[in-house]
Amino acid sequence: MTRFLGLDYGTIRIGLAISDQLGLTAQPLGYINAIDKENTISKIRDLIEAWNVSTIVVGLPLNMNGSEGPAAEKVRKFGNHLASELGIPLVYMDERLTSKQAERILIDADIRRIKRRGKKDSISAALVLQTFLDANKNVISNNL
Repeated sequence: MTRFLGLDYGTIRIGLAISDQLGLTAQPLGYINAIDKENTISKIRDLIEAWNVSTIVVGLPLNMNGSEGPAAEKVRKFGNHLASELGIPLVYMDERLTSKQAERILIDADIRRIKRRGKKDSISAALVLQTFLDANKNVISNNL
């Protein structure tokens, strides 16, 4: 069985999340630094191999009206480069408000501000991935 890898792309950090083998739940997986693009791709490649990932789900930062702005353009550029380098299916998922949701989750869990930085990216990736899994649960279960 294969898994899905969720990414919350940022220019400094990329939040990571992984699905369970059945494609039902997403768990935060930490983050990687996004400064060196080739090193970033190498680390994502390692994750794909280690977790037997079949598809990458990348959060797409749409504007509140649903249109794509400069941030979405950067994410698409990164995602398209990643897909061509890795030769693995990649899908984009609306990530509006996931960072605010992640921040609220961490505040409610009484996590101090300094410790929230990397955790927020990973939780955002898990929220994006969980949204994808929920929206595609019938397709995923039929392919098992």
